[in-house]
Amino acid sequence: NIPVGEWLCESCRPNLTANAQKYEASRSTMMRSHKQAQVSSFLKFPFKNPVDFWCKEIAEYAAVVYKTKGNFSLKEVNGMFTKENNFFQVGPISQSFKESTSNHWLLPSPPSSVELYVQAVTSVASALMFMNVERYSDNLIYSERAPREMNRSELDTVEEMSPRNLLIYKQFKRNTALGLIPPVKVEYDKAQGFVVEALEDIKDKTLLVEYAGAVTRIVDSGQTDSDSLMVLLETSSPKTSLIIDPSKSGNMARFLSGVNNSDHESKKKINVRTRRFSVNGECHVVLFACRRIKKGERLSYDYNAG
Repeated sequence: NIPVGEWLCESCRPNLTANAQKYEASRSTMMRSHKQAQVSSFLKFPFKNPVDFWCKEIAEYAAVVYKTKGNFSLKEVNGMFTKENNFFQVGPISQSFKESTSNHWLLPSPPSSVELYVQAVTSVASALMFMNVERYSDNLIYSERAPREMNRSELDTVEEMSPRNLLIYKQFKRNTALGLIPPVKVEYDKAQGFVVEALEDIKDKTLLVEYAGAVTRIVDSGQTDSDSLMVLLETSSPKTSLIIDPSKSGNMARFLSGVNNSDHESKKKINVRTRRFSVNGECHVVLFACRRIKKGERLSYDYNAG
């Protein structure tokens, strides 16, 4: 059943206004130059300062792609282009060359300025630290009670990731490990809590994030009070069915807004799709844009889909 209206008592309901003020103060502090090393360290980036990374690795791409509004020739980019796979590489970063015309994903473009990049990564780190997340991770984290061997996609009816999307997915994971994130920021809404907003327009079919966190058996889910659990593997038994719990480890995926598709007005807000796929025999949950997302829009997905 989906709760309707105010379903928390006064003593349990969080003070969203106070939380918003605390988060904004925390994020403002983390935006200061002497705190940026802490942001990089928490997000496990392979560099000490986000400003240096953007200027060294992203500036060349931004100078060509954003200056020409995407109407650039490959000769203008000092990079390597793989025509068959429709992406090119600038320095260590891979990027999609054309808009998607089918169900093939696109790699997210980085924020177009160093200011937006710093705002994006700082907001993600600040929000996770505010929620007392102990470990940042873009991957699934297994345990003794829920080992990797339990994540067998053959036990579920999960679609195999297509060869083309698998290639994009691998490049995406490589980019995120380098420190690249989509042009989004995490905000705290006084009425809703944490939300994710687009800092710039995002193209349809852009791969945004993989839902990450601790893998837990459904039978053990009573041990967490997280409101951001995501189904990973559905079998015939709660002892072998798996969920993702991002309460102690995870990434920004937990902050995207879940929408109840039974409400017509709420359904209009959906601009992100969540899907489970089989990758090398294991289930993974990915979130990607299901239409063009305009600057300032909140990222929302149907939590009944996938």
